[in-house]
Amino acid sequence: MKNKCSNRLKSILAILSVLLILGNVVVATAEPLDGDALDMVLIGSVWYEKNQVLLGCLAGGVNIPNGSSEQNGKAIFDYLTEPGRLTPVQAAGIIGNMVVESGLLPQRKQNTPASQITTAEQYLESGSTAGWGLVQWTPGVKFISSVNPETKTAAHTVAEANNLGVQIAFVWSQLEGKTSIPEKQAGDDLKQQVDLREAVLAFQGNKKTGGKYVGYERPADQSGSVSARLSYAIDAMKKYGSFPSSDQASAVSCGDGGSSSFLNGNYSLPVDKKWFDQHPEWFSKPHHDYPAADIPVPPGQKVYAVAGGKITSAPAGTATEGLGYGVIIDVGGGVVMQYGHGSDGGSVPGAKKGDTVEAGQLIMHSASTGNSTGPHLHFAIKTNGKVVCPQNLLMAIGKSTNVPDIKQLPTIGCSYPWRGR
Repeated sequence: MKNKCSNRLKSILAILSVLLILGNVVVATAEPLDGDALDMVLIGSVWYEKNQVLLGCLAGGVNIPNGSSEQNGKAIFDYLTEPGRLTPVQAAGIIGNMVVESGLLPQRKQNTPASQITTAEQYLESGSTAGWGLVQWTPGVKFISSVNPETKTAAHTVAEANNLGVQIAFVWSQLEGKTSIPEKQAGDDLKQQVDLREAVLAFQGNKKTGGKYVGYERPADQSGSVSARLSYAIDAMKKYGSFPSSDQASAVSCGDGGSSSFLNGNYSLPVDKKWFDQHPEWFSKPHHDYPAADIPVPPGQKVYAVAGGKITSAPAGTATEGLGYGVIIDVGGGVVMQYGHGSDGGSVPGAKKGDTVEAGQLIMHSASTGNSTGPHLHFAIKTNGKVVCPQNLLMAIGKSTNVPDIKQLPTIGCSYPWRGR
C-alpha cells in the first residue's frame, strides 16, 4: 500500500510539475494514477507524451511539442500570432514556406522522405552539410550549434535543437535580429505585409528574380515554387486563420441564414452583404476617372463572382501592376467582369484560370496588390470591349430589386466629371 500511495503521489506531483512548467491547463489520461499511467497529457485537443511536453519547455519556456505536420502547423501559427508578433497573414506566409521546405517537420533532413526522422545528434554525427529542420537551415549545424550572441554560450543543447518549440522560437529571434545568424531585414519586410502573396515572397525572398525582398529562405530557384508556397499559405489561413475552407465557402454561397454572399437571381454582390447594409454609398459612388467601382473593404474580405462564367485571367496582374492578384471572368455574350487588387486571385480552389464559376462563388480575397493605393475591391464591367458603369447593377442586387440588363448600363455618369475621360 505504501508503494502504491508513493506512486500515486509521484504521479500527482508529475502533473503539478507539468502544470507549473506549461502555464496551461493540462488534463491527464483517465487511467488510474499509479506508476506509468501518466505517460500522456492533453494539451488543447491533442495528446502528447509527457517527455515531449517536458522537452518542449527547455528553451526559453517555449512549450510546443513535436507532433504531426497538422499539429505542428497549428502550434506554429498560434505561436507566431501571439500579441506583439505577427498578423495571421504574415504567419501564414511563413508556414507556406515551411511546408515546402520541411513539411513542418522539425527533424527532417534535406532530400529525405517525410517519414524519415533525422535527429540533431544523427545529423551532427553524419557530418552532413545538407539542410535540416523546419526552415532547412543550411548547413543544419549553424542552427544546431548556434551561439547566443549576448552570453557567447550555446543557444540551446543539441537535444533541445530537435524540438519544434525551440526551432520556431529561434526563427522568431532571427527575424527580430537577436541571434548569431540574424534575419532582421526579412523580419522587417514581413511585418509590413497585409497581402498573403507578398508575405510569402517576403519570407522566401525574390531578389534573384528582380523583386524587392531579400527574404529568409532564399532558395536557389525563387520563382519555381512560389505558387506552391502561396497555396500552402492559403491552406494555413483556411485551417488556422480566417479564410473559409472550400466546404465552408460552398455552404455559405446560397444566401441562407448563415450566408456570406448575397444572391439576387443570377447575380451576387461581390462582397459580403454586411458591407452593403453598412455602407451602401460604397456601391453607388463614382469611380475616379472612368466607369468602374472601387469598394473600400478592408484586406482579407471574401470576394465573390457577381455573375457566373469562365475565368480567363488569374492573377490578372502582378504585385505592383494592373489589377494585381485579381480575376477576370468572361460571363458570355460579350460581357467581361474584372475584380482587382486581391491577395490570392488565381489560387483559390475552383477559381483558377480556366475554371468555370457560378454567381456567389468565392474567387479571391481583398487586398491592395497591383496599381493600388490602399485596400479595396476594384470592380469593372466591359460589354463588347467598352467599359460601363456597374453602380446600378450593384445597387439593384443589394436592394433585391430588378436587375438591369448589363448591356444597357450607362457608359458615362459614374466617374468624377473633372477627371473623366
